[in-house]
Amino acid sequence: MEGNQIGEAINYEKVRVNGYNLESIKSLKLETNINEHTVLNLTGILKNEVKDSDIASTTNNKTIEVYYVENESTTLFYGIVTNIEINVKFDVYMLNIEAKSMSYLMDIQLKSKSFQNISMTTHTLIKSIMQNYSDSNYIINIPDEEVEELLVQYEETDWEFLKRIASKYNQGLFPVMEGKKIQFVVAVPEQSKELKSENVNYKIRKDLEHYEYMHQNYLPDASEVDYITYEMESYVVLKLGDNIQFQGQNFYVYHGSYEIKDGTLINNYKLRIKNGLRQKRIFNTKVIGSSIDGKIIQVQSDLVRIHLEIDEVQDQGTAYWFKFSTMSASSDGSGWYCMPEMGDSVKVYFPTKDEDEAFAVSAVSGYEQGVGESEDRMGNPDNKYLRTTHDKQVKLTPDGIFISCDSGQADMSLTSDGTLSITSQNNIDINAEQNIKIEAQKSFLVSAKQGINFACDKGGGLEFDNSGNIKEKGTKVNNN
Repeated sequence: MEGNQIGEAINYEKVRVNGYNLESIKSLKLETNINEHTVLNLTGILKNEVKDSDIASTTNNKTIEVYYVENESTTLFYGIVTNIEINVKFDVYMLNIEAKSMSYLMDIQLKSKSFQNISMTTHTLIKSIMQNYSDSNYIINIPDEEVEELLVQYEETDWEFLKRIASKYNQGLFPVMEGKKIQFVVAVPEQSKELKSENVNYKIRKDLEHYEYMHQNYLPDASEVDYITYEMESYVVLKLGDNIQFQGQNFYVYHGSYEIKDGTLINNYKLRIKNGLRQKRIFNTKVIGSSIDGKIIQVQSDLVRIHLEIDEVQDQGTAYWFKFSTMSASSDGSGWYCMPEMGDSVKVYFPTKDEDEAFAVSAVSGYEQGVGESEDRMGNPDNKYLRTTHDKQVKLTPDGIFISCDSGQADMSLTSDGTLSITSQNNIDINAEQNIKIEAQKSFLVSAKQGINFACDKGGGLEFDNSGNIKEKGTKVNNN
């Protein structure tokens, strides 16, 4: 299945480089793939007058352009120099350069940020990321629908994070290798190119291993025909994602290689039908087992909203509702229910690669003994306590159990020597539907400054007033 290659070749003499003063190009190769930055590897001979100065002139974000001249100049590649090397042999200065497409600028800085608004749409999400790159151009070809889940960019570059977003739709990122600013397309581009002649060299193969892997794990609707690949050699310059008519079918470029061979720019492409360009789901495995600190901004039932420390600001109304982990819980409501307070420090734990399965765990104390406090509540690890912001406390110590309400308004203590003490600044009420029995082995003391009154509903009673009198009341009084 081969034919003669027809089309006007681009001679190496038509290929030029901007950014470096080259006498000639010895080798040039470009590789472009879905989800990856286009990579240029270039070797050329430097002009004598520049020599070592090109090393010094190559600074951070130095750009390089490869273009060819026919009727007009056409940019083949524009990108950032990532490595440079000069080899000198017999006074010939050989320059070796590696460069990546401008999309590389999005793949340098690791960032952490949460996107807690589950009503945010995919397009709004991507636009919020791209606000960091004022000089950029991008096209979004995935549905503009609500994300409906927690999303966390955790120690990822913006490029890595956007790849994950696209992968939720089994799509990828398509960098524009000739773009003079950051340019890419989210999902397969809608850009048609005409192949002037179908009489080109090609071969066909079917990647059954890749088909089985994708079919079993990511794409239940995948078919074998999706993984039939045409590998084609052509003089025609096509770009990643280009849609062409070939052999009576619509095919898309999912890999491109451009190389000067024998003085001519030879282009090799891998083509598949559109479904064959679908990508597997990508997860950020770095998040597994990690936790992020935050502060409680709202509590409801067993859910909490949190301002995570990785975010500068967090709108309370759109914050994500995290489940709050407790020591013991069951579906019938039994167990331990103790929610954190507003402003409490907590951690959000990520048990799996899917950040939407994250939950909030134990609060982290930031307590320091305040001025005027008689006791450091955390000074003795033998003492345990449960305390609220409303000044209610239960304290467990080696000496007993102490319950306090509003700094002594009402206190109860049960000490290790068997003493029970109840103190109140107001009333103490003891009520029973049946009987109350008070029994003492030695003595029973009841005292009051104003008076003591024992009474029953039918009118009988005994009263001790503050004058020292004892009054007996009843329809019938028996004295023995």
